[in-house]
Amino acid sequence: MRYFKIMSVLGVFALAGVANAGSEVGRVQFQDSQYLSSSTTAGYTFFKITGVKTNAPSCALGNQEGEQWVIHNDWPAAKIQLSILYAASIARRDVTIVGKGTCDVWGSAETAYEVRLAE
Repeated sequence: MRYFKIMSVLGVFALAGVANAGSEVGRVQFQDSQYLSSSTTAGYTFFKITGVKTNAPSCALGNQEGEQWVIHNDWPAAKIQLSILYAASIARRDVTIVGKGTCDVWGSAETAYEVRLAE
């Protein structure tokens, strides 16, 4: 019972962090400069969504890059996230993006946390 209480409290804090994150539903738009890499990293993929972004963190406001989302290609989930984005782009399907609420990967683009096909 004590374990359940501890996990419940931790779950509330975890959800509170995501609640302050940006989100957006719409079609994927890749740009000419969607991908950046170097000799020390697998790179980053930048993309935009045609919808209206809500709850964007302050680091992603007031500039063109703030409309972008970014995925770090080294992450274990990046292959799945990018596959969903490319498939949705080809099929002209909407996606739902939920951010981390931070710009920790790229200073002025919110980091994508959850990528899924929109319902």
